[in-house]
Amino acid sequence: MNIFRAPAMLLKTPMDLWMAIRELPLVETVEALAQLPMALQQSMEKANELIEAAGGQLASLEKNADVMISQLETMIEAAQALGEVTPKIIEMVDIAKQQMELTTVQLEVTNDQLAKVIAMGEPLDKVGQRIQKFLDKRA
Repeated sequence: MNIFRAPAMLLKTPMDLWMAIRELPLVETVEALAQLPMALQQSMEKANELIEAAGGQLASLEKNADVMISQLETMIEAAQALGEVTPKIIEMVDIAKQQMELTTVQLEVTNDQLAKVIAMGEPLDKVGQRIQKFLDKRA
């Protein structure tokens, strides 16, 4: 019987180990004690492997955290820049609206002036046609 291969729930404390050894016959006790250093060595090796694997995972997590922090810093900078630019954009939009309103008013004034020029040009065109007819008759 190998007490070091017993279910972990049976040997939770050193006292459990002692109680298990005391119940064994002398030969098995000696065998168990002889196997104890090897079992401890295997346990230590397994623990070291697990610690090494955990260290690798921690390093990977650290790299991921660094990348995430860098991305967050970039996002914060972009948000701050956007916050700084937003009032200027709003101001430019307001100026553009004012300019569009002024342009609309100017176009209306220009249309009115063109209508007056056309209205004045129509009688002049008729006068010009009459003079042309008169000159054609004289020729």
